[in-house]
Amino acid sequence: DPVQDGRCGITVLPGCPEEISKAILELSNSAEKRREMGENGRHYFDENHDFRVIGEKYFQKFRELRGNA
Repeated sequence: DPVQDGRCGITVLPGCPEEISKAILELSNSAEKRREMGENGRHYFDENHDFRVIGEKYFQKFRELRGNA
């Protein structure tokens, strides 16, 4: 779960309106928590999904595969 891994949101069970309601209320009552989650999301993206990061991962994998050939 990338939301949980990145600590950038609240995940709830599907089809559970009580949990959805609780999460909405929790977020609506805490600007600090929303700010923190936004920063966490940006950091998670930069560390895992930025094109430079993805390119480097592919490059390393190709080097690894080439070395095993």
